[in-house]
Amino acid sequence: MATRPTQLDPKTATPAQKSIHRAFLNPSLTPQGRAEALDLLSRFPYMQLLTHILTSPLRRTLETTILALEPAIRNGIHPIVIEELREVGMGTTSTGTEISGVLRELGELGDLVMTDTLKPGWEFNLEQRYEADERAEKAKCMLKELGDILSGQVCGTGYGPDNKAGRLWNGYSFGTLPEGRDVHIAVVSHACFLWKMIGENTSGNLGNAEFRTFQFRGDEGCLERGQKSTDLIETQESWGMSHPSTTEAALAERAKAREFGAPGVEVNVAEMKGDRVEHLEKVDSGLDMSLLDPELFV
Repeated sequence: MATRPTQLDPKTATPAQKSIHRAFLNPSLTPQGRAEALDLLSRFPYMQLLTHILTSPLRRTLETTILALEPAIRNGIHPIVIEELREVGMGTTSTGTEISGVLRELGELGDLVMTDTLKPGWEFNLEQRYEADERAEKAKCMLKELGDILSGQVCGTGYGPDNKAGRLWNGYSFGTLPEGRDVHIAVVSHACFLWKMIGENTSGNLGNAEFRTFQFRGDEGCLERGQKSTDLIETQESWGMSHPSTTEAALAERAKAREFGAPGVEVNVAEMKGDRVEHLEKVDSGLDMSLLDPELFV
């Protein structure tokens, strides 16, 4: 039988007890993890293409999202928390804590994170092993539907409240993207869960703060027997991409090089604002809000 982790009483717990408890429950990024996220910020080449950001509700993925995708967030692309993107397992590192407190710790950008459809009790993952596989399939279906909605192929089936707003997805109403702009979704999640989404037998190992790019098989045209439109296919560009080492020494070397003017990926926020995507509208869902480095793929 699965049991919930012991909760501290915030009124009686000492600062030391709170610190120890937090270190194990829904942990923050380690200093190494923060360095990896900041390094990703400097080398992520698709910042100006992003139209949406989806993230797991666990603390380390939220911190990675804020650190690595800050220019896109400041440009108006508010991250959407999706419970289905959480890590597998029932351990303390896979257990969440009150989302409002986590977002407050993230500062001004934390205020821009959208959590409207998180259900009460999301913090505790009690699923069986096979249910994680089912959740991965659901997450892919959700992503495929979001892409289809934004590209005008479908009107939306909901995954949330009654679909009265037309283009409703997971409790949010979307307008169409500007003409000629493609859909590019950044998904910030966890290694074990991403393996299930992209194929445990074909994906290979995922490095810390590694990103890969994918398309849905259904976007390529006709399907062969046994293939599904929600299968994720890695792009040729991603296959040929070399991801740099994220050892402490390698990160320090690249950080020092950037400090002395070595070029990274240039992000022109002013230029981004000229092509700003303003299409997301909150919908009242009627729901209450309530040391593993994450991975990122687009």
